[in-house]
Amino acid sequence: MVSELRPGKPLNPRYIRALVARLGEKAGIEKRVTPHVLRHTAATRMLKAIGDVRRVQEFLGHANVGTTQIYTEVLAQDVAEAVDAVPDVEMEPRPRNDEAERLAAEVLEVLPAEVREALSRMVNDR
Repeated sequence: MVSELRPGKPLNPRYIRALVARLGEKAGIEKRVTPHVLRHTAATRMLKAIGDVRRVQEFLGHANVGTTQIYTEVLAQDVAEAVDAVPDVEMEPRPRNDEAERLAAEVLEVLPAEVREALSRMVNDR
């Protein structure tokens, strides 16, 4: 039986996949949950939190940073979707909001260089 647990013995990968799927269902998650999805989610959240793709690469054990950079594309896509969700408005002069500009600069500063470059390309292509 797949669910057989033996102290001191490795867990069967099928058991782990089934356990994660059951816990996902029990949590009410409608999408399919797998160990790889959990790994991807953890890496994406870590990248959002620390903004350092090299540290995420070490965490994941990727030999090539290019493999890890897939997660930066997810972040750029999140930002692009958020920008697209904002309704278009007529360009009207509005008062300067120095606090908002300072916060925006801080947010951009913590993003990985690849994400900042992708955002810049998206803004300039519009």
